[in-house]
Amino acid sequence: MFANTGSVLYTQNSRSVELIKKGTNKMKINKNELAKAVKAVSLVAKGDKCTNIEISASAFSPNELALRACNGKAEAKARVSVTCESEGITPDNFQKISVDAAKFGTLLRTIDGKNIAVTVADGKLSVASGDGENTSGASIKTSEVFPPEPPEDNTTEKVWFPLADFRNALRSAARAANTEETTRPALASVRISVNEKGAACFTGCDSRRIIAVEKTARLAPVHNIPQEGLSALVPIGFVPTILAMFDGGETGEISLWFAKGALTLENAETGRVLRIPMLDKPYPNFDCLFAPEYDATITVSSADLEDAMKRLNISSKDMFPRVRIVVKDKLVRADVEIDDFSANIAFGVKKRSGEDVDEKTLLVNPVYIIDVLSAVTSETVEIKYFRKNEGMPILIESEADKVKGLVMLMRAN
Repeated sequence: MFANTGSVLYTQNSRSVELIKKGTNKMKINKNELAKAVKAVSLVAKGDKCTNIEISASAFSPNELALRACNGKAEAKARVSVTCESEGITPDNFQKISVDAAKFGTLLRTIDGKNIAVTVADGKLSVASGDGENTSGASIKTSEVFPPEPPEDNTTEKVWFPLADFRNALRSAARAANTEETTRPALASVRISVNEKGAACFTGCDSRRIIAVEKTARLAPVHNIPQEGLSALVPIGFVPTILAMFDGGETGEISLWFAKGALTLENAETGRVLRIPMLDKPYPNFDCLFAPEYDATITVSSADLEDAMKRLNISSKDMFPRVRIVVKDKLVRADVEIDDFSANIAFGVKKRSGEDVDEKTLLVNPVYIIDVLSAVTSETVEIKYFRKNEGMPILIESEADKVKGLVMLMRAN
């Protein structure tokens, strides 16, 4: 593809693209699928290391193109299906090139109409459309220089998650990770841990709240997962890239390869692969902060609690948002007071267990409660606390969703 002999790429309609390699090969590509693949790998083609995309023959099938981007820290791959009229695409008849990722995306967006031609010759990929006097054109430079692929680590262990479960757990735990931590770098990450039985936990913490989401991973029939399990610290800065790369429009499973210093994620159905560095820092043992028992528990509607926290999420320029939650009998009252403004919302308690005093007051940051509830789909949640230990954090838990949120209480002054 795109050899210096003058390859031609053209469309017959706005949805398909055809490539003719001079004298040998002809293939048709779905333009929308190509644009999606370019957009996915372009997530990594940023920074000052490498902003190009490599285009080559796929090693998996002669009816696929392979796209790859690498910025020195992370690597992304995608594959695009093609229909060939002859022998297909191979490294022998398809020369690797690289193009600027942003310009290639712009070039694809210019392909509109029934007759659009793209040629590669003299180190340029050029686009032309129209005929007669009504024509337009664009071109970008090509290169054959691109960073080599890193060597594979054969010591990795592989686990699988349903893609939707993985996305929801990662996104929810990331809400609690610290985005500004400097003295404790491990807190600026999401920890993914898997034990030898497949029980997995996604954890985020910024020292003021913890969100832990439990999921179940599928293991290989024969595996060597150690008794202490596998663990990866995903830097918080890579979470948006992961969620965009595996954007939810896909189905099936996502596999995770745990290797020393790197985590590789792959959706085999789409051929998308993302390799990112892991933080090499010890993660604090926060499990001990989850008390085995609490002496007071109330069950409330998830929707009622979330609605109250969102409505009362009000702050001033000198103060973080603070909501006072008062539990009395079968009623919860949430209120806020800032300067000359005050508001309150009350809702019912569905169930109450454990001996308690007549009234219990909890001062919380509503944002932390909202973050925990973002991972909850069940109709109710439990709020667990201690009657007399005023400084102990509260636990918000959904057993149905296997979500736990530990929230530090705020001081009155």
